[in-house]
Amino acid sequence: MTYNVLIQPQSGGTYRATVLGWPDITATGNSEQTAIERVRRAIRERLGQGKLIRVEVDEDIAASSVEHSWLRTLGMWKDDPTFDDFLARMDADRRELDTAS
Repeated sequence: MTYNVLIQPQSGGTYRATVLGWPDITATGNSEQTAIERVRRAIRERLGQGKLIRVEVDEDIAASSVEHSWLRTLGMWKDDPTFDDFLARMDADRRELDTAS
């Protein structure tokens, strides 16, 4: 498998390698190559403690069973008499910013 690893120079001339997506797997070394070899070993050790699998979730079922975060607030301003004034002011502010730049 291939893993994305972030290599960062550290103070003192060392390097830190971090596996993206697995931030708890890091390694340091006096060279980039040493840090990479050490993080490679750390990945092997982690995988030796279990197994990495792929899980597929049917999107239709997942989408229908999870409420969209905006549904709770949908229509909350429909009876607010000041909402049209708010929209007009927001539009005026946008136009003012557009002409200023």
